[in-house]
Amino acid sequence: MQVIDAHIHADFDSQWLKRIGYHCGVAFSADGLKKEMEECGVVHCVSMGLRSLDLGMDSTAPTPYETATHLRLPDITYIGGINPFNAGSPSLEKTRMSIRNGTLRGLKIYLGYFPFPPHAPVYRTFYRLAEECAVPVIFHTGDTESSARKLNYAHPLGIDEIAADYRGVNFLIAHLGNPWLMDAGEVIAKNENVYADLSGFVAGVDDYNNVNSNQLPRLRETVEWIGNSSRLLYGSDWPLTPMKDYIGFISTLFPDHDDQEKVFYRNALRFFKITLP
Repeated sequence: MQVIDAHIHADFDSQWLKRIGYHCGVAFSADGLKKEMEECGVVHCVSMGLRSLDLGMDSTAPTPYETATHLRLPDITYIGGINPFNAGSPSLEKTRMSIRNGTLRGLKIYLGYFPFPPHAPVYRTFYRLAEECAVPVIFHTGDTESSARKLNYAHPLGIDEIAADYRGVNFLIAHLGNPWLMDAGEVIAKNENVYADLSGFVAGVDDYNNVNSNQLPRLRETVEWIGNSSRLLYGSDWPLTPMKDYIGFISTLFPDHDDQEKVFYRNALRFFKITLP
């Protein structure tokens, strides 16, 4: 089975990600990523960018979006993470140019990490840009890596308002809103332009027993509620976990071969407009 991993982090200069990879048993490097991809049949990845994660998500980031622009790997689609503190008209134009020249293939809003809800005016500017340039918008939703962040802004229900207002944009709920799985599921079931990835449910190798016993039943219930595997994408959140283990975990949710083909490959190909050789 060919796999597209629709949610990884490939900024190999990030000290924060290096620490995560070390603790999760992952060789966080370009060579480490390539090796895991080859071993697992992963033919393409989508990398989420926001290097200001290392800077405490403050206003010091030098560009409106952040991604691993220093390293362009051929098997990766890059998504620009938006810093709302640095998002004026000049920055917006730079983002537009990066989309048009192919540097970026989508935008990511980090709900919960920045103190803005999804309907904030600063984000609406980027939704209009996404509609203009025909690229998707991804939302971080659910739990955050730090207790200093604010979950009130990261609840997936707020995306329903945006999905209704911008019907011409495709949106993706990263992490399926975890722990608010059913709320995210209802937003997806209601709105044809909303998708979700299934990333981030495991951190490290030792976490699988806990996830299998506690979260797997809730995940299955939510997938059944959505009732449409065409709008669910596989993503590992690498380097949070080795790809092989996470592919096996998500496979248990989709015993049907056609559903697996959609979730692990065809949905991401269509959503991100990926062209493979």
